[in-house]
Amino acid sequence: RQELGLYDGTNGNSHINNKFGYYNEGLTNQQTQLLNSLDVYADSKGLTQQQKSDWAYIIGRESGFKTGASNGTHFGIGQLTAGNVQKYASDPTAYMNGDSAVQIEATYNYIMDRYGSIEAARAHWNSHNWY
Repeated sequence: RQELGLYDGTNGNSHINNKFGYYNEGLTNQQTQLLNSLDVYADSKGLTQQQKSDWAYIIGRESGFKTGASNGTHFGIGQLTAGNVQKYASDPTAYMNGDSAVQIEATYNYIMDRYGSIEAARAHWNSHNWY
C-alpha cells in the first residue's frame, strides 16, 4: 500500500473501494464521503471507470481527499491557486470554505480547460508529480 491508501495491486487486501481502487481503511468519513460525491459527479459527466480512477489518483496525491488541504498558494482537493478558484469555481467563497461539491466541480473544470481530458491530466501528473 502506498501513501494515502492508494491500492497498488500487490497485497491482495480485500477491503478495497472498487469505485476508485482506494482502501476503505484509513480514510476518514469525510474522505469517504468525498469519494462518493466524486463518483456521483463523475457519473453525471459520463466518465469511464478508468477516468474516475485517474481523477481520484490526482486528487488523492494533491490533497489526500481533504477539502481543507493547502500548500502555500494552492487550496482544496484540486490544489487550485486563488486565481484558478476564481476562474473555475461556481462559488469561490464556498470553495475556500471547503464545500466538496464546489471543489469537485472546480477541479473538473480546471482539468478539462487545462488538459482537455482526465487522461491527459494524469499523464502530466505521472511525468511531473503535479498537474
